[in-house]
Amino acid sequence: MLSPIALSFSTKIAPPTFKTQMVALNFLGFSLGFTLGGVLFKTYYRADAPLSFFWMLCGIGVAGRRGVAAAGTGIEPDAQRAD
Repeated sequence: MLSPIALSFSTKIAPPTFKTQMVALNFLGFSLGFTLGGVLFKTYYRADAPLSFFWMLCGIGVAGRRGVAAAGTGIEPDAQRAD
């Protein structure tokens, strides 16, 4: 089951004319994430040291978060949206 919260969020933040495209981008994000996870698992997972694989995933997540923070997306969490 895909996240109903993510689907609801993607339709709420989208302009009325782009709701379908936002849901499609949500599915694309899931698809890319699942594919990347499978490729990383197939390439880097070793049965004799499984913990190193999960540390690598943690490092990728931390690096991604820092990259987004450094990029300065300009998204303010409490910004009011005009409906």
